[in-house]
Amino acid sequence: MADMSVSVEGFEQTRFKLLALVGPGFGRNLNRHIGERLVERLKDHLDTMSVSRHKTADRLGAKHTRHFEFASGRAGGENGQATEFCDVTNTSVTLAVRNTPGLRRAYGPMTIRPVRARALTIPIHKDAYGKTVKDLKNEGRTIFRIQGGAGAKPVLAESDQNAKNGIRPLYVLVQKVTVPQDTGLLPRPDEIRAWAGKAVKGYVRSMGIG
Repeated sequence: MADMSVSVEGFEQTRFKLLALVGPGFGRNLNRHIGERLVERLKDHLDTMSVSRHKTADRLGAKHTRHFEFASGRAGGENGQATEFCDVTNTSVTLAVRNTPGLRRAYGPMTIRPVRARALTIPIHKDAYGKTVKDLKNEGRTIFRIQGGAGAKPVLAESDQNAKNGIRPLYVLVQKVTVPQDTGLLPRPDEIRAWAGKAVKGYVRSMGIG
């Protein structure tokens, strides 16, 4: 089996592309078989991540967002999230993880900046985790801004008579955040290569030629 590469393309989807697995002619049917097997292994991996990657939610005591489960597509989907076998040629097969841009962190740190707002809202309370300011306002909450002093970052908060100073901080406002690399978010290239190798052997056996 020839060399294989794994690439990430675009902000709205992550793509795996296996290159030059076989020669022309015989390749398309084999590559389709490989793609169908690999997409299930990739879903297995994302489902595993859905159990182990909730550090922020657990620290805040918040409900898990389940974005890895939605990414695999097995738990339903939000915003078109799904993992799917999307293209095959004589020499390649492409799998896509749709609308889960955070997976790019598998290949290096990711810097996030506001797109349609003046600042990013980083949740610091369990009620804010996995929700936007608009979501909270739709729940009937009154959100207001507190300007930080002496170098402190501004926060968005709400009134709470049981909280310290009668205020419950919900979000910290920042101009950008850099999230560290997490190589375990996606399968390693050698794992994908091994899965592809097993798929090739299974295909050969099913054709009665091995």
